[in-house]
Amino acid sequence: MYKILLSPRIKLSGENKGKMRSSCSDIEFAQSKDADETKSLLKDADIFLTFPMDFPKDFSEEMAPKLKWIHTMSAGVDKFMVPGLVHSDIILTNSSGIHAIPISEHVLGMILAFERNLHISRDYQNRGEWHRFAFEEMSELDGKTVAVIGLGEIGLRTAKLLKAFGTKIIAVKRTAGEKPEFIDELYTQDELGGVLPASDYVIICTPYTKETHHMFDSAKLKKMKEGSIIINIGRGGIIDEKALVEELKKKRLKGAGLDVFEAEPLPADSPLYGMENVILTPHVSGYTPHYADRALGIFCENLKLFAGNNRMINVVDKKEGY
Repeated sequence: MYKILLSPRIKLSGENKGKMRSSCSDIEFAQSKDADETKSLLKDADIFLTFPMDFPKDFSEEMAPKLKWIHTMSAGVDKFMVPGLVHSDIILTNSSGIHAIPISEHVLGMILAFERNLHISRDYQNRGEWHRFAFEEMSELDGKTVAVIGLGEIGLRTAKLLKAFGTKIIAVKRTAGEKPEFIDELYTQDELGGVLPASDYVIICTPYTKETHHMFDSAKLKKMKEGSIIINIGRGGIIDEKALVEELKKKRLKGAGLDVFEAEPLPADSPLYGMENVILTPHVSGYTPHYADRALGIFCENLKLFAGNNRMINVVDKKEGY
């Protein structure tokens, strides 16, 4: 019998539990209501199904002596990279792959908003103002060069969507590999500095690790093409936020579309809130009515593999951090 601990934010319907029992009948559930109860119930749990914000920051093997597997409903796993888990034999799997559709569409929405000045139009609308000739700088996506940083499921689908708009797609990934047909040029992460001056848009889709922390520091931001726009749906720590604010204030960068931030919630005194050339969303690019079904689909598939002692999917390399 495997005991599955559900963290406070995990809400399963009877149908969800039925699907899990179809994958493995020999299971029982425990539901924690808060952080303290999570720690208490972890002592008897074999499997922990959770969101990153419910994972104990001080996790240790002693806290969960029977635990064999953790599955997170997120793709990002930076909050799980604590010594007590990283150096353990506990399997960590994520929900990578379920976000490609909503996040790629979110990116496309931000880009089209910048091209057609929709965010500026909404500002005027809210103030009850009519400024038709303020839109002379509206542009077209067709013919622009877009750099996609990170070629996981999100990066690939984002590139494919944008290619349909007549853009030139330059992609950057950690290591060299085969180039998909809808990508025009492919470079490694070491070649990022040469890609930035040629790109009208830079879209960050890469995971957050020690290696990608402040990948876009002041020096990299200064290498970006004047008048270009940066979009970040990865993690806030990939960009040096203070350096970005300075480039935006100078108007050297035309704008930024940000769904993630170094501190979340974004502090009320952040200058980003008041910047006309910034589109902010509160870390919601992955939201979709299909989110839970897709994430639990991966969990159910892995539950069947786990019970049969078979190789699981979406296993995180805890040393690499993704």
